[in-house]
Amino acid sequence: MEATGEAPAGGDLWRAHCDELVRSTRVTGMLGGALLLFAFPLWSLFDRIHEPRHADVFFLVRGGVELVALVAWVLLCHRRFGPRHAEGLVLLMIALPEVALAWMLAQADSSLEPYLLGITLPIFGSAFLVMWRWQLSAALIGITGAA
Repeated sequence: MEATGEAPAGGDLWRAHCDELVRSTRVTGMLGGALLLFAFPLWSLFDRIHEPRHADVFFLVRGGVELVALVAWVLLCHRRFGPRHAEGLVLLMIALPEVALAWMLAQADSSLEPYLLGITLPIFGSAFLVMWRWQLSAALIGITGAA
């Protein structure tokens, strides 16, 4: 109820819902992006131990993902740009490691399971933790499948 005692109009409720969805997507994306920026390069240690033959190339791929993800994360954190483009930026930050891990999985000689786990975790996270439209989770699954 508003201060006047009248119920908000249907359009106002829809707008409030959309604003909350954008806010939630942005906040979750900022937290998930920080986790990505911290954890994704640490997996280079795993690469060194289990895939030493490919570790240098994997490190370069991880570095490229980190650079693009950092730019997307900074844009997402920006007060004006972030809320307007939250869904696209979060999708980009989740899809980047998906594509990189799919490529790494194809290159790996052994220890495929951890790379498969790395691919499935962002999909589960997008389905259960990220507050966005279901179509974006479907797009992420499509991107992962194509990768």
